[in-house]
Amino acid sequence: MNKSNFISLDKKIEELKSLTAKLDIYKVANSLFHELITFGQTGNRVKLNSPARQSLYLLGVMSSQSICNTEDCTDEKMNKIYSLLNDIYSKYLNVYFPDKKDLEQGIDNSWFKTRHASMPAFLGYFFESKKIATDELRKDLLKTYEQFEDIIFDHFGLSHKDMIEITDRIGSILQNRIDYIYKILDEVNTKRLELANPDISDYSENVKAIQDSCGPLILELMRLSEEICIFKFDEIDDIAPAKLNLFKQHFVMKKGSANDIKYITDENSLETNPIITVDENNYAICSINFILLAIQNKIDQYFKESKFSERFRKARDMKLEQDAKEALSELLPENSIVLESVFENNKSSNEHDLVIISKRSILIIEAKATPRREPLREPSRAFTRIKDDFKKKSGIQSGCDQALNLKTLIEKNEITILYDKKGNVLHTISKQDFDDIYCICVTKDDFGLLATDLTILLDKPADEKYPWVINIDDLRFLISCLKYIGKDLLYFIEYLSQRVNLMGKIISADELDIAGAFLKYNGFKSINKDSPQLFLDISESTVFDEIHLAKLDGKAYTLKTTKPAFFEIDRQKIFSKTNKKSKDKKKREQKKARRRNRK
Repeated sequence: MNKSNFISLDKKIEELKSLTAKLDIYKVANSLFHELITFGQTGNRVKLNSPARQSLYLLGVMSSQSICNTEDCTDEKMNKIYSLLNDIYSKYLNVYFPDKKDLEQGIDNSWFKTRHASMPAFLGYFFESKKIATDELRKDLLKTYEQFEDIIFDHFGLSHKDMIEITDRIGSILQNRIDYIYKILDEVNTKRLELANPDISDYSENVKAIQDSCGPLILELMRLSEEICIFKFDEIDDIAPAKLNLFKQHFVMKKGSANDIKYITDENSLETNPIITVDENNYAICSINFILLAIQNKIDQYFKESKFSERFRKARDMKLEQDAKEALSELLPENSIVLESVFENNKSSNEHDLVIISKRSILIIEAKATPRREPLREPSRAFTRIKDDFKKKSGIQSGCDQALNLKTLIEKNEITILYDKKGNVLHTISKQDFDDIYCICVTKDDFGLLATDLTILLDKPADEKYPWVINIDDLRFLISCLKYIGKDLLYFIEYLSQRVNLMGKIISADELDIAGAFLKYNGFKSINKDSPQLFLDISESTVFDEIHLAKLDGKAYTLKTTKPAFFEIDRQKIFSKTNKKSKDKKKREQKKARRRNRK
């Protein structure tokens, strides 16, 4: 980012801080709660471009400011705040586009390559929050820390179960309030219909009757809506006060005591202390996921720095392998063979995490649990770190290489013998019994476009098909939804087949968008290797949200396939205005030159 862009960014941040300095943080949090719940429940675009991340940033900024609630938090001011947040976040994209110096020096393939990798990595890390349903995240945390409960309790004074139990209680308080709001809305609507009268001569009387009957309900509705994210710990009456006090010490941030942040890359206190208070009586939380992710952040950071770090790392890796096995097993027919910890020889070398054999297909799965590192802002330096992480032994490249090595071994030999760790024969594979072999790398973290578009960084033989990379949260969600609507392993295999053949053609940072499009449009038959790149909208994954909600409600879900509304972008339309400006500028310069020549 050049100097002028930094100055512009700083001005926007200072304007944001000036605007929020005198606002009530509870009211701001309440507005953010409505944004997040609208985005989460509908999947539709809201006023913020990155609702979860921008909410944390805004509240992080406000939590470091002193308490000074002297101005009303109007809709106009909130809209201005949302606009500033979008401007601030968009400023960070300028570093990935050429500036005057870049254009003067000339742009080569190296310039494009560094930004092709570093831009999605930066966006994925700082613009996107963890995409996982609250109930799934909760279950995952309980399982992850199960064998470390005593260690967690000794350090925090609370076990992870205690932390999640209190979080559940907070969630229930907020959900009960939301349910009550819906109940009031139903009551208002019922009363309105009861008092409705088609006789226009009674109009004034009817209006007054509706006002008298519904007025108190509407006032109560407005009050509840204005404090929908506010709760008191006193409302939690079935948990010991000592536990609640410890929970507050670990996860509450009092306004004015947070560390000052300026840039979105600064350390934000709210990522570990997401519950905000002003008076230590009322507390605000914008999303229950914020608390669950804070629990994860605190516990993971403790283990990373403790004497238990290696034990925790091994348990994390093993859990990922088991999670991948459990997820994929949901679609497997009864006669499928599932092999864990498989070796290519009897000397315990060339290990593979999981091999699944079903009908005439083989799935080779490698699990990589290493977390992604924070990307650097400067594209060239960021690219070096991203590439190193991608290529290292615990990275995606290594996982794909491992799977491809076994695939090659099976394809080159009529008979391939697989062994267990002790050198015993585990299984024998005959090449003629199989038509397809698919290589899958399952990651713990979401690597965004670097995983969904392997053409960016993955090295592979030119004649070899691409592997498939997916994070464990998306894999579980995808398989669970497919199973609920009656899709089987053959459907999943067909998805893999079309998906890897079109790697680099279908562009999205979210694998669920790609899978959602495949589901809704009955495959990608209209796309081939000669087609232009297809950029998917974030709404393509909403089909899985609909299936998940139907599953939670115990309702059947009917999938409706449609024809894709894909169209090719007309570059002339996009750049016509720019070209016109350029031509107009050229004409003005020519006119000036003619005037000078006449003098």
